[in-house]
This record gives sequence, structure tokens and C-alpha cells, in this order.
Amino acid sequence: MSDAVDKSLTAIGTARLASALNASGQLTDAAAATALDDALRELGTARTTVVNLSPTVQADRDLRGAALSAMDDCTSAMLAAAEALSSSDGRASLSETARRLESAAGALSELKIRSGRP
Repeated sequence: MSDAVDKSLTAIGTARLASALNASGQLTDAAAATALDDALRELGTARTTVVNLSPTVQADRDLRGAALSAMDDCTSAMLAAAEALSSSDGRASLSETARRLESAAGALSELKIRSGRP
């Protein structure tokens, strides 16, 4: 599971960077959208890996559930960022999506520590 969490952290990092660069005018909307799409795909692959795990110990099942919840939060934050990017008045909501992306990254980092891999 730790590999899937690492991939999720990379995906959320990509989304955060693309959103920040776009908000500062250093990345075009098209490039930011492509980066977000790629990050969502990477996150989806990581999530599928976790879904396919079959933990036998309750602690591992709990960790799996927490990982899926964190990944779902990441997906939601990335979709919000993509929506803000594509909307004509989305610039105002980019700061909110940046906070959501940061929060999602924090949850994944906590999960990584909880799983024993800081």
C-alpha cells in the first residue's frame, strides 16, 4: 500500500504545482488542465491498487479504509481544481481549491506516517 500512497502523494503534488503555476500566470490553462488530468489518472491507478488489496488483519483493513478515504478526498480536490480552471470565474475559487489540495496532501502524508513509512 505504501507504493500507492507514494504515487498518490506525487499526483497531488503535481496538481498543487500545476494549480499554483497557473494561478501565478506561469502555466497556461491548457497545460494546467493536462497536468491535472495526468494527476487524476495516476491517483486513479493508485486507488485501484488499494481497492484490490485484501488485508487479513483489522489494523490493515482500517489503514486501507483510511487510504481510500484520503484518496477520495484527493480526487475531489483535483476535480474542484479542474473545474475552477475551466470556469470563467474560477480564478476566485483557485485559492479555495489550493487549500483543498493542501489538506488532501496532508491527509496522505499522515497516512504514510501511520503506515510506518515517514
